[in-house]
Amino acid sequence: MIPQIRMEEVAVRELAGLCEFQTFDEQVAELGDTSDETLMERMKFKAGMDLFHGS
Repeated sequence: MIPQIRMEEVAVRELAGLCEFQTFDEQVAELGDTSDETLMERMKFKAGMDLFHGS
């Protein structure tokens, strides 16, 4: 059996002590508490297909 692991779990382990890591879910939740246009644009990009196909 091959264990399943989410990419976020790998990132949390690998980035520990190197930088602050915030999951996609945490970033989305933060949108409800902010009017930061930069954050909103970043999340729109991550949620779209341009992240994978380029602009």
